[in-house]
Amino acid sequence: MAASKIAPGQCWPGGHVSPLHAHDPPRLRLITFVRYPALEAAQELGYFAVENLAVSVELTPSSTVQMQGLTAGRWDVAITAFDNLLVSAAREGVQSVAFAVADIADLPFFARPEIASYDDLRGRPLAADAVDTAFALVLRRLLLAHDLDYARGDYDLVAVGGNPQRVESLLRGDTFAALVAPPYDGQAREAGLRQLGHHREVLPDYPGQMLAATADWLAVPANRDAAVRLLRAWLRGAEWVAANHDAAIALLTRRQGISPRAATRLLDGVTADVGPDPIAMASVRDVRVALGLVAGPGPPIERYYDASIYDEATR
Repeated sequence: MAASKIAPGQCWPGGHVSPLHAHDPPRLRLITFVRYPALEAAQELGYFAVENLAVSVELTPSSTVQMQGLTAGRWDVAITAFDNLLVSAAREGVQSVAFAVADIADLPFFARPEIASYDDLRGRPLAADAVDTAFALVLRRLLLAHDLDYARGDYDLVAVGGNPQRVESLLRGDTFAALVAPPYDGQAREAGLRQLGHHREVLPDYPGQMLAATADWLAVPANRDAAVRLLRAWLRGAEWVAANHDAAIALLTRRQGISPRAATRLLDGVTADVGPDPIAMASVRDVRVALGLVAGPGPPIERYYDASIYDEATR
């Protein structure tokens, strides 16, 4: 499908956005850590309206709040790390499944200015979202490569919440290092935090954030259809930002109040290849096994994703 050439604020041919149906669109409640460029474009340019969807977006303070809310039915779709689905199925007792990839994983590792090397982190508290899932495990794997072992007590992990909360924790001096994803990595650099490393050094296949919903929610035909339409609008938004780089930067800076540099970092993560990747998702499970959090070979990945929604959205 060719990328749309409509600039922010423009209307569709005919002077208005034309939904597929005349009745009021169903509201889909989405919770995420980041307002992704494809999501912003789909809202700004009316792609959700074309799919007869009204999408509300809420930013989560932590994955714990996010997954508890998703499994309790407060939100319909979460954009979250795949590992959170594995943990939530056991913790909340509700099966959730991923149906698309939101971005390309990009997790630079930042430390306070007085930290000159990994060895300076020994005995220090480090910031995480939750200490036993997702990026905390990526952090543990990265630090193991530098002879720092959480299981050995070489450092502490403190659950402080999402990216902005982790940056604030480092700046206050409550913690000394953390993984910080775009666009918040720009804030970390501008504040004088030091980048020590990157997740790709040890986990190059680690997947980006995933669009996910509970299996029970997706089992309702109307909800599954809404997920297909959400993804279709998302893909159209991703195509637009890829084809309209400067306009996309202007859109992000205006809608999010971020700098052009931070907006550019967000655009770096945009991908049109959003289908669930079993190999990448298996790498997440394998990290849990390698760190001794679950017995090998770990849970079957097939239970935790549904590629048919992507297939239908791109048909």
